[in-house]
Amino acid sequence: MSAISNSEASPIRVAVVGGGIAGITLAIALAQASTTKSMSVHLYEAAPHFTETGAGIGMFRRPWQVMKRLNLGEEIKTVANIPDDEDSLNLAFRMSKSDEPRSTQEFDMFIPFGNITMHRVEFQNALAHHLEHEAITTHFGKRLLEYTLEANGGILLHFRDGSTEQYDVLIGADGIHSATRQSMIQLAINDAQAAGNTDLVKDLSRPGIKDPVWSGSVAYRSLIPSDKLRELNPNHATLTAPVNYMGKDKHIIAFPVSLGKSVNFVGFVSQPEMEGTVWEGKTVVQRTHEDVAKAYEGWEEEVEQLVKLIDSPSMWAINTLKALPIASHGPVAIIGDAAHAMTPNQGSGAGQAIEDAYVLAALLTHPSVTRDSIPRALKIYEKIRLPHGNDVQRRSRENGKLYEFAADERFPHLSTVSTTTAGATATDTSETDVRGIDANRLVKEIGEAAVENWKWAWTTDVETDKMEAIRMLEEGEEA
Repeated sequence: MSAISNSEASPIRVAVVGGGIAGITLAIALAQASTTKSMSVHLYEAAPHFTETGAGIGMFRRPWQVMKRLNLGEEIKTVANIPDDEDSLNLAFRMSKSDEPRSTQEFDMFIPFGNITMHRVEFQNALAHHLEHEAITTHFGKRLLEYTLEANGGILLHFRDGSTEQYDVLIGADGIHSATRQSMIQLAINDAQAAGNTDLVKDLSRPGIKDPVWSGSVAYRSLIPSDKLRELNPNHATLTAPVNYMGKDKHIIAFPVSLGKSVNFVGFVSQPEMEGTVWEGKTVVQRTHEDVAKAYEGWEEEVEQLVKLIDSPSMWAINTLKALPIASHGPVAIIGDAAHAMTPNQGSGAGQAIEDAYVLAALLTHPSVTRDSIPRALKIYEKIRLPHGNDVQRRSRENGKLYEFAADERFPHLSTVSTTTAGATATDTSETDVRGIDANRLVKEIGEAAVENWKWAWTTDVETDKMEAIRMLEEGEEA
């Protein structure tokens, strides 16, 4: 175990647990400010090397601006196609009702900057080059089990290999199954019970706070070689832009990655009535081509072409968290999926992790922050970032329901949408659902509602959040 010094002259020791996008971005952001503040950053990754799950990742203008401010833009350009004019309107998504043999109803979502897509591992590797910094020490094969708080104010990390380390600050970037969050929530419950705060105890004890719950959806994932798809259809829409193929209780998101070398396929199948339950069994399992073909049987031609090229897909249970009431406790905070794991229906999970890291790093590296004031700085981070992360989490869930024609107070008629239009026949040229729903109007309504849910991603700037956090810190405002 490494001893910790209480001297303010010694570097503040920061442990970042989790070597995914959230943890790497935070370590880089902290290290870049280490020239003005004495800080030692230790990044812990459970795997023997950096690894990421899933294949595709999308990025809107807000997180892209963070990448540039952290001087990471050039690296991202090596793995993604960045628009020459970042303010111009670009196609972010094409939406269509696709659960029928013929689909002519489309909605194109053009937004400033658009939605750049890339392979998650390539993106992570591009970031990892910046970890070779004297202020950062990276540790592999170190899985956190729990942490405890010491009498001297330090945080004692307990790892699976039996080792322990002590730090001034702990940031959990360890994903949806975060050990940091589990320890933090339990310690917060203990303190709330001791203080007689029964409301907070009840809030912290809700399902989906300490441990994740199932969204009711599974996702079939696969990478499709672009050259093979081009042979089937040289004009396939997913070769150049993200496409959302929508259907009742199912939808598919597909988009180019690896600078167009592959197409990332994610096919969702949902049981809405199972939302909030606990998924039983392995989170990720291998499936067959036949499983995917059966799930999307009778869908439009472009879907058939994608499915034809899927060889050995994996099936993922999409677990989420409920809106957390806290994201920090004492000298500990959580970021990214550890704080607000969400469905992927806004393509914003990674972006929120990047934004969390950016704001948190600005606070921790502020010249006024000392060991004694770290908990206050973390509470300011929580006040600024947690409501936004929870809001994006909510909007992502709403978008997913829209894509699968789930009715809500805005669109009660979605409950009458059948799984096919045009009388379920490929030869019928009618564009009216058998229950009277006009498919063109349906897709337009869903598209416009999704855009409204998404506008924060290009009409606001996380720099505003950062400056408000710094103002609160400098003016002594309580979080």
